[in-house]
Amino acid sequence: MRNVKHVRHWLNVHRRQLYIWAPSTLVVLLLIAQLAYPSGRLLPWQTVDGVALGGMQKKDAANTLDKKYAARTLQLYFGDANKPQYTPAPAEFGLVTKNAKRLEQMSYPWYLQRV
Repeated sequence: MRNVKHVRHWLNVHRRQLYIWAPSTLVVLLLIAQLAYPSGRLLPWQTVDGVALGGMQKKDAANTLDKKYAARTLQLYFGDANKPQYTPAPAEFGLVTKNAKRLEQMSYPWYLQRV
């Protein structure tokens, strides 16, 4: 019981210091984490076209997106058909997607990275 009274007294005496030091420490830790985050990686929790790519390197993310687009099929309907008449892969038409340039453009200035 005595320890609880001692802690409460200490908190009452040092309340202003806690109001300053606790948020300041949190902000400093956030800034250090942001400075330490590698610049060649996508942001955490980032999604592109519904695919979660957060934290990946840009070249790995581009490969992942290229594979996803290559696996996707097109649905071709003719006339008043309710179901697709033909479902080819884009590669059958010679269509190839390359997302490397697109992901390289996904960057922002360093000063916007800071909270």
